[in-house]
Amino acid sequence: MTRGAWEPGAGVCVRAAQGAALAACVLIGACGGGGKSAVGAEKPAEPVTPMRGLVSGLGTQTWIVNDTTGEIGRALAAYAGRALPARAEQVRVWRAGGLRIVAVPEGELERLRDSLSLVGPQQQRWSGELVTWTPIVAGVAWRGERKLSIGTGADLRGREVLKLPEGRMRLLARAYALPTLVEGKLESRMTIELVPQHEEPEGSARALTRQLHGAGDAEQRGLLFRRMALEFVAVPGECYLITGEAPELEWVSDAERSSDSPGPEMTGEGRGEGAPTLGEALLTGVEAEGMSRARVIVVLMPRTPRAFTLTDR
Repeated sequence: MTRGAWEPGAGVCVRAAQGAALAACVLIGACGGGGKSAVGAEKPAEPVTPMRGLVSGLGTQTWIVNDTTGEIGRALAAYAGRALPARAEQVRVWRAGGLRIVAVPEGELERLRDSLSLVGPQQQRWSGELVTWTPIVAGVAWRGERKLSIGTGADLRGREVLKLPEGRMRLLARAYALPTLVEGKLESRMTIELVPQHEEPEGSARALTRQLHGAGDAEQRGLLFRRMALEFVAVPGECYLITGEAPELEWVSDAERSSDSPGPEMTGEGRGEGAPTLGEALLTGVEAEGMSRARVIVVLMPRTPRAFTLTDR
């Protein structure tokens, strides 16, 4: 596949002992503002309690989970069938690229988090409204050329391998409140846009070329996977959890799992050619198969006042 098709406009494993190191890499890459984001250059952000009341914006949490036994899939299986406000085709394209997103009622978030084996610190950040593309999480950087398995569309069987130069994957977001007519009343609803990006090191030839094109700051940093853009209007009272997962795995809860099939359920679709998926490169560390797994969950927590106003007062 040629890179041009992705240009703008056109069971990964880590050692359990390295969970804290993966946490540090991911947390360093998470940004709540619109500042520059060179590979490995950011400082860890200080935890900030999300503002409430009349303030609109997006809060995020980052969990790093020891997923050795596949507990993320079992825990999130109960929400996998829950309706999402996004287009079904976009959600399938995400899955084909190794990314899953589920909606979880805000009141169930703490119980869900406590049911998981978290390793390393939990990061919490309040970003406010994001009117320009802003990185909210970044994966572990790699050296040299790397292959990633990418879906060709919403069909999980359609796969292709993309070669990427040195860099890392990250997820960019925009989030802003817009007026929505609900039962005859004008209310605020948060629109959330997400797009993966391959960020290249500062000073690389490709990064410099993009800067000359005059794109926004975050967009200058590397290749945007616009075919994997996801946009939706958040439902009040819902949070949205994002994690990396192999496309062919079906999440099954403990209650639904048969005694003779304790492991992950395979659909027979979406198997890659040995290369990790984009989502796995973004939200896990990549090492030798067969070791315990650390996986990242990004929690999106939109906040909007019920009544729409032109100011926050």
